[in-house]
Amino acid sequence: MGVCGAGKNDFGQLGDGTTVTRPTPGRVTGLSTAVAIEQLAAAPYHVCARRTDGTVWCWGHNSYGQLGDGTTSGRLSPVAITGLGTTVTQVATAGYHSCARRADGRLWCWGSNSTGNLGDGTLTTRLAPVPVTALGSAVVAVAVASYHSCARRADGSLWCWGTNGYGELGVGAGYGHGPWTSPLRVTALGTTVAEVVAGEYHSCARRTDGSLWCWGGGESGQLGDGSGGGGTTRPSPVLVTALGTTVAEVMSGSTHTCARRIDGSLWCWGQNSDGQLGIGTMMAVNLVPARALGLRCSCGDGVCSRSETRGECAADCRQESCGDGMCTAGEGEVSCPADCHRLGYTGVSAGGMHACALRSDGRLLCWGSNGTSQVGDGTTVARHSPTIVTAVGTTVMKVTAANSASCARRFDGSLLCWGVNDNGQVGDGTTIHRSTPTAVATLGTTVAEFAPGGDHTCARRTNGSLWCWGSNVFGALGDGTTTARWIPIAVTALGTTVARVATASNYSCVRRTDGSLWCWGLNSYGRLGDGTTMTRLSPTAITAMGTLAATVALGGHQTCATGTDGSLWCWGMNSYGQLGDGTTISRATPTRVTAMGTTVAAVAVGVLHSCARRTDGSMWCWGDNYYGQLGDRTSINRLVPTRVTALGTTVTEIALGGSHSCARRSDGSVWCWGDNSYGNLGAPVGASVWQPTALDTCGDGVCGFGEAQSGGCPGDCATTCGDCVCDGVLEDAASCPADCVAGNTCTAGTCGNGKCDATENCQLCATDCGTCYPF
Repeated sequence: MGVCGAGKNDFGQLGDGTTVTRPTPGRVTGLSTAVAIEQLAAAPYHVCARRTDGTVWCWGHNSYGQLGDGTTSGRLSPVAITGLGTTVTQVATAGYHSCARRADGRLWCWGSNSTGNLGDGTLTTRLAPVPVTALGSAVVAVAVASYHSCARRADGSLWCWGTNGYGELGVGAGYGHGPWTSPLRVTALGTTVAEVVAGEYHSCARRTDGSLWCWGGGESGQLGDGSGGGGTTRPSPVLVTALGTTVAEVMSGSTHTCARRIDGSLWCWGQNSDGQLGIGTMMAVNLVPARALGLRCSCGDGVCSRSETRGECAADCRQESCGDGMCTAGEGEVSCPADCHRLGYTGVSAGGMHACALRSDGRLLCWGSNGTSQVGDGTTVARHSPTIVTAVGTTVMKVTAANSASCARRFDGSLLCWGVNDNGQVGDGTTIHRSTPTAVATLGTTVAEFAPGGDHTCARRTNGSLWCWGSNVFGALGDGTTTARWIPIAVTALGTTVARVATASNYSCVRRTDGSLWCWGLNSYGRLGDGTTMTRLSPTAITAMGTLAATVALGGHQTCATGTDGSLWCWGMNSYGQLGDGTTISRATPTRVTAMGTTVAAVAVGVLHSCARRTDGSMWCWGDNYYGQLGDRTSINRLVPTRVTALGTTVTEIALGGSHSCARRSDGSVWCWGDNSYGNLGAPVGASVWQPTALDTCGDGVCGFGEAQSGGCPGDCATTCGDCVCDGVLEDAASCPADCVAGNTCTAGTCGNGKCDATENCQLCATDCGTCYPF
């Protein structure tokens, strides 16, 4: 039997001798039908096949030698990989490299090696197979992704290597981002690994007891532990508790995961923008396993299939069937949580005087100041509550708000920007302000990360190169000039080694794959960290950090970076204590924030304040507090980190604007505080708010400040006396003492109970929430 392929064919990956896209299957040429194909391994642009005679044949893209034939010439038809002999028992492909396991238990890899993903102890690209000698002759299975690889040995141990920027190697927080060029043991799993799979930035392993463990990047919910949103990483394996010990097989896509249970049912989670989870909805992400529907077509399977009617199978085809993937009028979150998902948030970002968030149904919402159309709704009208950016539908994976502008990356890797464009920072080749999301020119669908800085923007492509555009008066584009660019231009000095990027007004920084930090642009107050205040037109190494960099964040005049050891370092302007070192002395080199120890998971920087999230889920802020943006219920500046106690240990993501702050909690709710001059907090314009306040989104299960004031969302702000929720202005001690009087049946939300609850605010209950700033 031959092999057939259909679809995209720009590099000859269909193996039919052409580069013609095929809408219907066509035969792969050049493979004798006398020897059967036993396994196929397909990457986006190249394919390898293992035949029953133990030989491997590959075809398609070959710029990095991923076909293993000793050349970089693309092949439109299969070519034999002679260096492997005739004893191959498994082949795996991803991105721009390939690996094969031989019958003697030895592993061989070839192709791109920019992140150490070949495991041969080097970063050298290999045009022909080389052995992964560190694993010896005991390999029984291999899984590869674009930038990392994993192998299971015969003793049940698991070993991974390559990039570790999202913790995808599973070796714990003590290891940096790499690249790690030789295999590292995933000690947390012992010798119990039965199967391993690798996604783009995450990995999963099935243990011999049937439990499933995942780790690495989880912004799309692909880890299955209920976490998700920008910045979500797990450096050590976490249990997918919802599946118990019933997993028989696991599979992974780039940003989604599926598992077959021992009863034959299929469960999937993660990215779902194209319905790839098969769960009956198009919700953009699903953070926990959900059962794939429609795999069986029989009455009683819980799915009303095309071959069934209500008369033939009432059990499956009820008008309101819990579990059918549709939340109907007679169902609700309590009666049928499987269908009626609560609309939480999977990501949040704060700009100068506006903010944006991604909702769990895939919608993008923005609010606040809109004078330059940074909300993206086609107007310049300020929005005092979350407003859906209808132009993008449910296609957005990540959003970042900047000063007067916003950008979003779609699931297909394309980038959209909108808002102010006086310096070409939208990247569409013009200087026309854009009131709705507009495609950035020339980057196509290759964007892996992006960072709008207000007057300029930078993006990291999937190949590790960096491209910038917009204002360049102080060299913020890093191209060695001061010439503004209206479309993206490559920062050639960095090659293809960029792992993270951050920008702010007139300067930029990156972390490279080797953990080094580089900055350029305006250097007032020493914000670049090179020990001077000299403007730099090209990337300059920042060498004074006492550890390799993990992440970097830029603000008004200061910079902060986390180390791979969990330490925190800040430098630049310090007039308000925003460096967190207990002084107001500006620093031109990285200075350690000693109060945070080695427990920092993420850092964010505003104009004059900074915040960090610790590994225990707590949030700490310091610096300017004029508008209460530190969230400690005062307006007192803080020279050292001060805990945002109202959020407990539930914070999964932090975002800072000019003078306001936001946080996403583990339940998917978003809370904001600080300056509210333009509705920055997603609530009616008014006095600054000195403590976290739930974002007003009707249907999210949280009664926000604006909802309680207006009574406009009874679903969130229930008025049932005795439901243990005192709904602020909707209920009070006189109308419902059971809910609103301390000591009675319920005290949640009671003004005077010493806890600032979701329905309370400094304006509603100063006793619990502190006094509002008087303007």
